Amino acid sequence: MRRIFLFFFCLCCLLPTKAQETQRQKKQRTIALWGHVKDSFTKSGIPDVKVTLMTEDSAIVDSMRAFNMGKFNATKIDVGYRFYVPAHPARYIIMAEHSDYETGYVDYEIRHVARNSYFDAPWHLLKRRPRAMVTDSLNENQLDEVVIKATRVRMVYKGDTIVYNADAFNLPEGSMLDALIRQMDGVELKDDGRILVNGQQIDELTLNGKDFFRGNNKVMLENLPHYVVNNIQVYHKSTELSQYLGRDVEQKKYVMDVVLKREYAEGFLGNVEVAASTSDRFLGRLFGMRYTDNSRLTLFGNANNVNENRRPGSNGEWTPSNMPQGRQTTGQAGMDLLIDEADKRWKENASVTLNWSKFNDQSLTNSERFFANAPSNYSFSRASSLIRNLEMHASNRFELMKPFHLLSFTEVRYDRNNPTNENSDWLSRSSLNSDSLNSQWSSLNTQLSSLIHHSVMRSRQHVHRVYAGSYIELTKKLLTGDEIGVTMNANFHNQHQEANSLQRVEYIQSDDENVVKNRCNRRPDKEYSWYVMPNYTVTWLNGISLRGEVSYNQQYNSEANEAFLLDSLASSPSPLSSSIFSTDLYNSFEYGKMQRRYTMQLRPSYNYNKNGNYMAVMLQLPLNHVRERMKYFSAATDTVVSQRSWTFSPNFFLRAATHEWTRQYTLSYTVKVDLPSLYNKIDVHNNENPLVVRQGNPALKKSVSHLMQASFTRNWRERQQAFTLGYGLRFFVNTISQGYTYYPETGIYVYRPQNVKGNWQTYFWNYFNRPLDKPRRLTLNNYVHGDYSRNVDVAVSLNVSDAQTLSHVDNYYVEDRLTLNYRLEELSIGAQGYMEYRYASNKEKTIETIRALNFSYGLTCNYNFKKDAWGKFIEGFALATDIKMFSRRGYGNAALNSNDLVWNASVSRSFPMSFAKKSGGTLVTRLEAFDILHKLSNTQIVINGQGRTETVRNTLPRYVMLHLSYNFNRIPQKR
Repeated sequence: MRRIFLFFFCLCCLLPTKAQETQRQKKQRTIALWGHVKDSFTKSGIPDVKVTLMTEDSAIVDSMRAFNMGKFNATKIDVGYRFYVPAHPARYIIMAEHSDYETGYVDYEIRHVARNSYFDAPWHLLKRRPRAMVTDSLNENQLDEVVIKATRVRMVYKGDTIVYNADAFNLPEGSMLDALIRQMDGVELKDDGRILVNGQQIDELTLNGKDFFRGNNKVMLENLPHYVVNNIQVYHKSTELSQYLGRDVEQKKYVMDVVLKREYAEGFLGNVEVAASTSDRFLGRLFGMRYTDNSRLTLFGNANNVNENRRPGSNGEWTPSNMPQGRQTTGQAGMDLLIDEADKRWKENASVTLNWSKFNDQSLTNSERFFANAPSNYSFSRASSLIRNLEMHASNRFELMKPFHLLSFTEVRYDRNNPTNENSDWLSRSSLNSDSLNSQWSSLNTQLSSLIHHSVMRSRQHVHRVYAGSYIELTKKLLTGDEIGVTMNANFHNQHQEANSLQRVEYIQSDDENVVKNRCNRRPDKEYSWYVMPNYTVTWLNGISLRGEVSYNQQYNSEANEAFLLDSLASSPSPLSSSIFSTDLYNSFEYGKMQRRYTMQLRPSYNYNKNGNYMAVMLQLPLNHVRERMKYFSAATDTVVSQRSWTFSPNFFLRAATHEWTRQYTLSYTVKVDLPSLYNKIDVHNNENPLVVRQGNPALKKSVSHLMQASFTRNWRERQQAFTLGYGLRFFVNTISQGYTYYPETGIYVYRPQNVKGNWQTYFWNYFNRPLDKPRRLTLNNYVHGDYSRNVDVAVSLNVSDAQTLSHVDNYYVEDRLTLNYRLEELSIGAQGYMEYRYASNKEKTIETIRALNFSYGLTCNYNFKKDAWGKFIEGFALATDIKMFSRRGYGNAALNSNDLVWNASVSRSFPMSFAKKSGGTLVTRLEAFDILHKLSNTQIVINGQGRTETVRNTLPRYVMLHLSYNFNRIPQKR
C-alpha cells in the first residue's frame, strides 16, 4: 500500500513538470528560413523542385516542393521554399533536386537569431543536365499567355494586381502605348502624361518592372509600339528599401508596369514618323531601343509645332476651355541607359535629355471685380508673349541591394529662356467694349468719363539657371534584426536674370502725374541647402518596429535687384551698352536669408501579411525647431528680421486588405505647418510697378493645415467589377491672405498679407466599372466627384479709411463622368456623357449667387478592316472618329452660354514591308482632320467671390495632317 501511494505521489509531482515542458515546446519560437531555386544560366526559377533541409550531419529535418513566389522580373518567375526552424544558432545543408538538373547543395549557418524574423539562404543555381531537352518554365508561361489571348479577356484581377491583356484590344497598325492605355477599362490618360486608374493617380510608369525616363511618361507613351506589349499590370509596389528589409517601411507606390511579350525579351525596336499639314503644321519623331533582360539603351528625338497629342477616336476630350494655350514649336532629344545586374545585387540608370521650345501666346481678358457696398469696376487687357527656352537635364541613379542597401541619385540641370512680353490694360467704372478698344484708346471720347487709367508694359528678359543636387541613402540590416542608416542630401541653385522694360501709365480720373519708366534690372539669385539624417530602427517579432532619427538641415538664399533707369529701350538684347543709364537706388535691394532646421522624429510602424490579409500602419511624429534670419537692405529699408518656432506635424497612414485583396482600405491623416515668409513681414518700398504697392505685416502667424482622407475599394474578380468610395476633410488655421485696399481715383492696389481663419473643405469621390453583358463586350465606367469649400478671404476695401472685413463664400461643385464602351472583334464604339455643376453664394450677400452648368455628350468609333471580311485591297485600313457637343449654361454673359460641336476624324493604312519581313517592318500612313467644324477655341472662365474673369487665347487653327511612319523590330536568331 505504501509503495502504491509513493508511486502516485511521484506521478503527481512529475505530471506538472511534464505539462510545463510540453507547454514550453509548444511555445518554442521558430523562425523562417527562405531560399530560391534558379537556373544557373537564365536565372529564372525552376518549378517542381524538391527541397530537403538537413542538419550539418546530413540528418533530414524537413522537405517540401518549391513554390512560385511571384516574378523575378517581367519575364522570369521566382521559385523558392520556406522552412520553419528552431530560433537558435545552427548549421544546415539544403539540397535541391530536379530530374532535369544536377542536384545542388547550399550550406547555411544561423549565427545570431536575436530579433530577426527570417533568414534568406544563398540561391540554388542548378545546372541543366546535358541530355535533358525539355520545355522549361518559360515555355509553360508562354502557353498560358496563348490561352489568355484566345479567350480575349481584357482584364483580370490577381490578388492586388489588375492585369490588362494587350492582345484583347482593338488597335490599328502603327498605334503606340498611349492608344492602348486610352482603351483600357477604368483608366484615364491625361494630356500631360498623368495616368489615373479607378480614379487614383499612378505614381510610376515602368517597363518590365524597371524605370523608364523617370517622371516623363510621355516618352514611353508616345514611342513604344503597342504590338510588343504582352500585358499591363497595375498594383501597389513596395519600394526598393522595403524589399531589402523584408517589410514595408515606406508607403507603397501605385505602379503601372508595361510587360513586353516574351519574344521581345531581347532585341531592337524603333520607329520613325514624319507629318505635314495645312496651316504650316509639321511633326517629326525618331525612337530606338536596344534591350535585354538586364539592360536597356534608348535614344529618341522629336520636333513639332502641333502642341497637341490627342488623336481622333480616342476619348473625345476636346473641351474648348482645355485647348492648348498659344502656338508652340518644341523639340526634344534624349538618351536613357539601364543596367540591372543579373543577380539583382545592383542597378544603374542614367539619362540625358535636351529640350528646346518657342512659345507664342496671345490673349484677351475681360474681368469684373466685386466690391462690398460699392459698384464693380471693369478691366480689359490685351497680352502677347514670345518665349524661347532651352533646357538640359542629366541624372544618374545607382542602387546597391547587397550586402547593404545604397541609393545614390545625382542630377544636373541647365535652363535658359528669353521671354518677350507686351501688355495693354484699361481700367474703367463701366463695362468696356473690347471691339472699340482695338483702336487707339484716347479716341474713345464716349468712354473717357468712365476710364480710370490705361497702362502699357513692354519687357524683354534673359534668364539662366543652373542646378546641381545629390542624394544618398544608406541602410544596413544588423545581425540583431535591427537597422541602422543615414541619409544625406546637398544641392546648389544659381540663377541670373536681366530684364529690360518700358512702362507707361496714364491716369484719367486723377491729377496724378502720368508715369513713363524705362528701366533695366539685373537679379542674381543663389541658393544652397544640405542636410544629414542618421537613424536607427528597433524591430520586434510581432511586426512592430520603431525608428528614431535626428536631422539637421541648413538652407541659405541670397537675391539682389540691381535697378537702372534708361533713356530708351534699345532693340539690342542688352541695351546697357547703347543707352545712358543711372542707378535706381530707390528700387534696388539685396537680401540674404538663412534657415536652420533641427528635427527629432519617432516613426513607429506595424506590418502584417499572412493568409491573404495585409496591413501596414505607419506613423511619423516629427518635432521641428526652425530658426530663420533675413537681412534686407535698400535705400528706403535697412532691417534684420528673424523668427524661431517649434512645430509638430504628425503623419498617419494605414493600408489594409482582406479576402485575398478583394477588399482594400486606406486611412491617412496629415498635418502641415508653414511659417510665414520673412519677406512678407517687412515693408518693401519701391515703385517699379506704380499701380501696385506692397506692405509687410510683422504680426503674421504660422499657418496649419489638417488633411484626413479615407477610401474603400471592392473588387469582384469573377465579374471584373470594381467599386471605390473615398472621402476627405481638410481645414486650415491662420491661412495667409493677400488683402488689399483699392483707390478708385487712380486704380492703385495696396497689398498687405494677413492671417484669416475659417477655411475648410470636404469632398468625396466614387468610381464604379463592370461589364454589362455575359461576353463582356459592353462595359460601363462611372466617376462621381463632389466638393464643398468654405473660402474666407479679406474683402476688398475702398481707400485706407475703410475698415477691412472678411468675405465668406460657399462653393459647391459636383461632376459625373459616364462612359459606355462596346467592343466586337475589330469594332470599338464609345459613348461619353459629362456633367459639371458649380454653385457659389456669398454669406454677406454682396455678390450675386452663381449657378453654372457645363455638360457634354458624344460618341467615338474605331474600326479596323481585315482581309477575310473586306478583301485584300481594304486590308490594313483603319477608321477613327469622335464627335462631341460641349455646352455651358448659367453664366451672366449670354455669349458664354454656348454650344460647341467638335468633330475629328482619321483614316490610316498599314503596309507590311517585304524587304523588312525579318525585322517586322510596317509602313503606316494616316490622314487626320482636326476640328472639322471649326469650333475649337481656348476660352477660360474663372468665377469666385472677388470677381469674374474671361480669357480667350490664340490656339491652333483647324488643319488636315498626313502622317507617314515606319515601325520595325529586330529579334536575334535563336541559338
